[in-house]
Amino acid sequence: MSLFVIPARVLQSLILFSSCLPDDMSSTPSLVYLATTATYLLSSVILELCTLRFASMGSPTNCDPRDAVATIVKAKTLFMYPLLAVNVVFGCVVVSQVRCGPTVFFRLLPPALLITQVFELLSSICCYYSLIGRRTDDPHLGGGMGARSRLGVEHLDSKWEKRCRFLCKCSGFFTCFLFGGTDEGGNNDFAMVARVLSDYFEDDGNLDIVPSDVAAGLICLRHVQKAKEWGGRNSRRGAKYWYRVANKTVLDPSTPSDVSALDEVARFARHALAIYTWMLYVYMDPLCGTCKLCSVRCCRMHAKKKYSGETCCSLHGAALLAQAKLDESELAYAHFGNSIVENPYCIIIDHKWRSVVVSIRGTLSLEDCITDALTETVHLEELGRRWGFDGKGEYAHHGMVTSSEWIRSDLDKHKTLDKLMLEENAPFRDYQLRVVGHSLGAGCSLFLALMLRNKFPNLRCLPFSPPGGLVSIRTAKAVSPWTTSCILNTDIVPRLSLESMEHLRDETLELISRIKVNKMRVLKSAMLGPNGSDRQDFVDEILHRSPPPSEFLAQLEHFKEVQRRVRDERGRVDVSLYPPGRIIHFVKTEESKWCGRSGKWCGGRKREYTPMWCDNDAFTEIVISPSMALDHFPDRVCCTIEGVAKGWGIDVSPGSKLHSGDGSEGSGEHWGQQSGGNPRGLESPTQTDKLMEQNVV
Repeated sequence: MSLFVIPARVLQSLILFSSCLPDDMSSTPSLVYLATTATYLLSSVILELCTLRFASMGSPTNCDPRDAVATIVKAKTLFMYPLLAVNVVFGCVVVSQVRCGPTVFFRLLPPALLITQVFELLSSICCYYSLIGRRTDDPHLGGGMGARSRLGVEHLDSKWEKRCRFLCKCSGFFTCFLFGGTDEGGNNDFAMVARVLSDYFEDDGNLDIVPSDVAAGLICLRHVQKAKEWGGRNSRRGAKYWYRVANKTVLDPSTPSDVSALDEVARFARHALAIYTWMLYVYMDPLCGTCKLCSVRCCRMHAKKKYSGETCCSLHGAALLAQAKLDESELAYAHFGNSIVENPYCIIIDHKWRSVVVSIRGTLSLEDCITDALTETVHLEELGRRWGFDGKGEYAHHGMVTSSEWIRSDLDKHKTLDKLMLEENAPFRDYQLRVVGHSLGAGCSLFLALMLRNKFPNLRCLPFSPPGGLVSIRTAKAVSPWTTSCILNTDIVPRLSLESMEHLRDETLELISRIKVNKMRVLKSAMLGPNGSDRQDFVDEILHRSPPPSEFLAQLEHFKEVQRRVRDERGRVDVSLYPPGRIIHFVKTEESKWCGRSGKWCGGRKREYTPMWCDNDAFTEIVISPSMALDHFPDRVCCTIEGVAKGWGIDVSPGSKLHSGDGSEGSGEHWGQQSGGNPRGLESPTQTDKLMEQNVV
């Protein structure tokens, strides 16, 4: 990274000293600052080039050819960083004396250079402090014993908890709390996250590994997975794409049940997208999104009593209406408040499908990330007794169960669903309840549906990109008659569970022990790697078939023993958790470089996807892919599903009007719903508005 930063800093310094001269060039601070800056920049370039040269020798497990790197690091520690500290001190003096040009650009250059130097100095101190904290050879602390053995589990858990809290505070501060960070949460929440992280990374201080080693291991894993994929592809008569999916069945456009399933998920994917409110709306349309929101807010929003936790400008509600193409009369209630247990959700009236839709937002804030990280399992038996479902012997994701319980209590508090669907004069008694959500919201939607199903027997649940570590296999299959999940291509989240993360960690470390070439060659292969049938030859070229004897291999064996001991100390019972219901996997089967204007949403590339029915246990392995994160974005999921549905001739036009252009009432008849006619009690949007205003207590 320094090789990219230093040239930019050199250029900045040249502009600074050529355009901005101190009032007294012969002053001591000016001369010292000029000399130290030039010396530091020149020395940095030389040392970084030497580091790059020696670091490319050997392999990750063969460190002998890289012994010179230790000497270079000592030189940087003993010479470069003290020089940088002197540079910062004299820079503070010189900046106040600089006479710059008339433009703002030149006036900002001196403090900008000084800020970068201060940042580098502070970050270097933090890095060295963290490395010193990992020392295991202190004679006063028990020789070579690891921190867990010396200080105990409680100390390490407390240390990780402080790190989590500090990271949340820093992230919130540097993002101006735009993505949360104000909720401190309960001690138990951060303590649970700390336990998970402490156990996952615990190596007893003996595993000699750096981030570049991990990057090389992940790249090797990508090559291994692609080589297996290519081998399977060759065995299937040249099929262009091949995926290891258990019991896969391609959806058939001539099968009514398959058409109905795709029609339903295409209809309600946009409801799951809409609850992401103004931040995602502006992200999807950065040029005109803000203006459109202002227009919606001025022209279509009136009943503020429907919203809880709204911004002062009512941007959340405006974005929700604009994204789903809704009239305000079709939005019954929306809660936008957010904390570790409190999740944003809304209730939408969909007249085309004669449905009342509860849409739950996915991960968007730091508080949501904490909820995601509460991965310890919780028994469902007590929850099942309370809400009327069979949870005996079943386990689920702790954080999402807690969030869904809060949503259920909020629904009971306002009695929103009762007023809409259950009371004697309820206007939508013959409508069907649907619970939808994406990511974190998908997990919450399942548990909320389990809590509501006794009250609404015809309820349906539609989780989009649900987390992999969600619920035990029996419950995951038991909800299939009324739950349809959607997963896009190589999306990492439906494959994420504590079990799959541990498998990824162990597999990556094992591949690191097998690398027989230098790391630079492996890292470059991420961009300039082989294609097609050459992949297996390349894998054989960079990896040993089995790990050769090395010091790292001995450390790896010790690491595995430490992990076994950690599980025993915690008394942890390993439980496999899965995504729920019937699963439609949208697999990428075609891709071309450019697709013009129509491909704007997919990054300038045309991608064709094939929907396939998959088993719940088909997503137990994390697939390393360039799109593994992008395939989880809610806008990409929604647009992909709608695009596939359009190819099948399904109407995916958003909005929820009583009378569409052709007089059709939508596709609700696919699920046994009545079509046509005015819903009971709904004479005009004004009457609906009056009912909605009674929903917030």
